[in-house]
Amino acid sequence: MSAIYGIVHLDGSPVEKDDPERMKKGMAYWGPNGAYTWQEGQASLGQLMMCATPESLLEKYPLFDESGNLVLMAAARIDNRQELFEQFSISTSDRRQVTDSLLILKAYQKWGKDCVLHLVGDWAFAIWDRLQKKLFLARDHHGNTGMFYYYAPGFFVFSSALKGILSLPRVPKEPNPFRIAQILVSWQEQDNQTSYQTIFHLPPAHFLEISEHSKPKLTQYWDINNIQLLNFRNDSDYVDAFLEIYREAVHCRLRTIRKAGLTLSGGLDSGSVTALASEDYKKYGIDCKIPAFTSVPLVETSQWISPRLFGDEQKLAKATAGFCGNIDLQFIKAEQTSPLEGIEKMIELRDEPSHAAGNHFWIVALMAEAQKQGIDVLLTGQGGNGTVSWPTGNNLSTGKLSDARLDDFRHLKTIKSKILKPMVPVPVLEFYHLLKHGHNPWLAYSAISTAFVQDIQLGKLMKEMKHDPNFAINPFTREAHRQIINPGCSQLGTIWQSNSAGFSIEVRDPTLDRRLIEFCFAVPDDQYVRNGKGRMLLRRAMKGYMPEEVLWNERRGRQAADIGYRVQQNYRELSAVLEQFEKSELVSYYLNVPKMKTILESVKSRVTKENTGFCVTTLLRGIGTGLFLQRF
Repeated sequence: MSAIYGIVHLDGSPVEKDDPERMKKGMAYWGPNGAYTWQEGQASLGQLMMCATPESLLEKYPLFDESGNLVLMAAARIDNRQELFEQFSISTSDRRQVTDSLLILKAYQKWGKDCVLHLVGDWAFAIWDRLQKKLFLARDHHGNTGMFYYYAPGFFVFSSALKGILSLPRVPKEPNPFRIAQILVSWQEQDNQTSYQTIFHLPPAHFLEISEHSKPKLTQYWDINNIQLLNFRNDSDYVDAFLEIYREAVHCRLRTIRKAGLTLSGGLDSGSVTALASEDYKKYGIDCKIPAFTSVPLVETSQWISPRLFGDEQKLAKATAGFCGNIDLQFIKAEQTSPLEGIEKMIELRDEPSHAAGNHFWIVALMAEAQKQGIDVLLTGQGGNGTVSWPTGNNLSTGKLSDARLDDFRHLKTIKSKILKPMVPVPVLEFYHLLKHGHNPWLAYSAISTAFVQDIQLGKLMKEMKHDPNFAINPFTREAHRQIINPGCSQLGTIWQSNSAGFSIEVRDPTLDRRLIEFCFAVPDDQYVRNGKGRMLLRRAMKGYMPEEVLWNERRGRQAADIGYRVQQNYRELSAVLEQFEKSELVSYYLNVPKMKTILESVKSRVTKENTGFCVTTLLRGIGTGLFLQRF
């Protein structure tokens, strides 16, 4: 994905010439196919180009409207091009020459700020109104894009990457305690904060307006609250409609000028994306195999994970690839990328720590291999839990005895989650968790220090913001469904955009297509859960597209299941990092470094199921946070 950036002096003073150059230089790797800068008085806009579609080869920036008043910069892939061609009466002969940025500009001219409601795809754009001295900044509904901004009286700066903003000397660089606490305890973000106190994230489904002598005005333009349930006559109608939308979501994301690839696990989400991509290639006569990458462990992992999980996805990934036929399956062992190297690379690309630090090594290795093979577009199924494969095993409870089927009583786990647990009053459950985990359960599963917890009153914040630190199983309700999708709040797309930019690859996720999200949220519950099994809409839709052993597999894949072993093999370098942490007053304030050292010493002696889990939740997440804090 390309990137955009800009500076506006809201007091009318001219932008310093060096500032846009600093931003461009800091983000240079985002623009392998060129860079564009426009500057006039108090405003400057920039664009870094990564071409990944035929239309992107024709892009030239800045883009002006006919009057020359509106100036646009965009990082965009518009997926409903045909629909917009009809809206703007663009002739068939002219359509190949129409860029995505031109479609955005025409949409803004036609609908004003409501243009965001008519654009489908992964996109972010900025429009400067030269007459009104006003900036309009917008981000797509839920895709793999990102945008950050910093505001001070008289000064506003934005960028697709934190690097652009951090390159400016006048922007304060101080850690944000609240956001860092959220990362350490794996608290899903619900606001626009970043790991820096004064830099904010423009969430998906939002636009921002700012003009002279004003403050940024943030507006959410899309949500799923008002989507009404569908009421089709036959079960097959839901499957047919679902497949039509899902096929299109995959098809439009396969547009590329070079080579598309896939991530493939042993599960249903990436497996269904792979199956539909395979079908698409056959339908359009593309006679080549699609590269698909599967992360696999270095050693046997069954002794370190629950029997309900599987740590080696080779068998099921092979089954899906073999069933499709035109898939070139490749296994990524990440032998040359240590957990520490993966974390360091991701912090370099994102300029923030991450709660998923234990997965960074294989993501880095996978992306590097895809880049080596000349792949510029990589399809994933990361958003599937809230869309195509809803509900997963932990979300099967409806809370109503009347909803139980006879077959449910043959499954002990289902009886507990679907029948018994919903009958227990909430206060009783809360008391149970208090007895089991204490008042501060996060101290058991994170590297956060007690002093830090007390200073920011973490428990009080969680209670006020209704965060459950025990991660109790959500019932199968529309509210639980909404929470998984996390509309207008999710940072998943931003993370993938930042990660992939470092490898000149555009990661696209069909399971996060706006049309698919809206459809899946409108599907009635009885289409999703049958006979104690979830994800039934996808399973019925993929019959004949995927092998039965994958469709009906009940075990969940565990990413990086061999992480304890990898930590053990890299004990020396991780121990050296912890030694550095102990010498840092700032790091020691945020992190319980002695606890992290105890976990590392435990793994050195013997890898177990318990310390493998602590490597993920405590040790590596803490190391990522500590490395970030060492920047200050």
